[in-house]
Amino acid sequence: MKIWTIVVGEPSPVDGSDTRLLRTGLLTRCLRARGHDVTWFNGTFDHATKTERFNQTTIQTDADGTTLIFLHGRPYAGHVSLPRIANHIDGARAFAEIAPKLPAPDVIACSYPTIELAAAVAEYARARDIPFILDLRDLWPDMIAEVAPKPLRWLARLLMAPWYKSARKSMRAASGLVGFAGPYLDWGLKKTGRAHGPNDRVFHLAADPQPVDAESLNASAAYWDARGIAADTVNLAFAGMISPRHDFTTLIDAFRRLPPEKRARLRMVFCGRGEVEDALKFRAADMPEILFAGWRNRAEIAALLARAAAGLLPYRNTPDFLMSFPNKIGEYTGAGLPVITPLGGEVGRLIETENCGIVYREGDVESCAQILAALADGTVDLAALRAGARAAYSRHFDAEKIYAAYAGFLESQGTKTAA
Repeated sequence: MKIWTIVVGEPSPVDGSDTRLLRTGLLTRCLRARGHDVTWFNGTFDHATKTERFNQTTIQTDADGTTLIFLHGRPYAGHVSLPRIANHIDGARAFAEIAPKLPAPDVIACSYPTIELAAAVAEYARARDIPFILDLRDLWPDMIAEVAPKPLRWLARLLMAPWYKSARKSMRAASGLVGFAGPYLDWGLKKTGRAHGPNDRVFHLAADPQPVDAESLNASAAYWDARGIAADTVNLAFAGMISPRHDFTTLIDAFRRLPPEKRARLRMVFCGRGEVEDALKFRAADMPEILFAGWRNRAEIAALLARAAAGLLPYRNTPDFLMSFPNKIGEYTGAGLPVITPLGGEVGRLIETENCGIVYREGDVESCAQILAALADGTVDLAALRAGARAAYSRHFDAEKIYAAYAGFLESQGTKTAA
């Protein structure tokens, strides 16, 4: 079966051998392993590192035979910026230009957003009666309006009326909708104005299950040893974007409240880059137990999680995070780590049901400090929380199960056209 997978902004195999693939990449790899002819559309601009892979639309073939098409889009710096919008328009235009020149697929799985690319895919697919699935990954344009000051949100929604219209049109045209949590699927169905149907599914986010080889893991362990992140300290780990959408300041300020002897038993490690990194480094400059490690490769992250006591998930309680399971949940629980977070919603319910973490109150430094102190004192039953994390992973976030089911769903969608 010929299948197209479409996303912009995800890591790609061309980024390096140690690249950690995300949702579309893992789905693509699974489909290819099942013998399908897969074309993966991505962007020329790497969203995470803010670097250009190529300066024009480029086609390559991956080692496993997957066709990789990189849709050209101009670079941008800010997550919310006019250049980023222009990048999205570029990508949609690049798709509209190249797609008609390619052999038509039997089925398409397109990530949403971007709004513009989803619209271009919808137009292409419906004109050729090709089934396509929209994979709802973010609540655009709704969440963009939330960035505006509260008194001006009505104006933001008015200005974004074309986006709302385009989003509804694409979702209504899709053969089915996929959400990575139930509330995301419900949000999309509300946009379409229809009830849940047989082609609407939930497939959770799940981290790359491929193990790191022993040699790389040992070399990476030495990296953390040299930085004082040892097996005999209580290590709390975060890996991801250092974004203003996360509340890192509460963690840092709570750490500062601890007496020196408790701090000495803890390490807090933030891996990643982002807009607020420098400000946070300055805030924590007097506490050597807090390490900002920058971007780390897959082996280094695996080695860190192997010696961590818990994974940090300092996301703010915004509607999109309350309605979903961030990718970090699968990554942490897959490593057998409980989650420390201020999140309620889906994550909070998971933690309560599965006993796989600890929740503190968002912005409440004292609440967070009490948890850190208990971890330093060894009064938290980490063994029970780790068991809960492993069980939660097996039930909800096992990547091999999830992507096999997702691939099977796409196969069922493409059967009619393939025949």
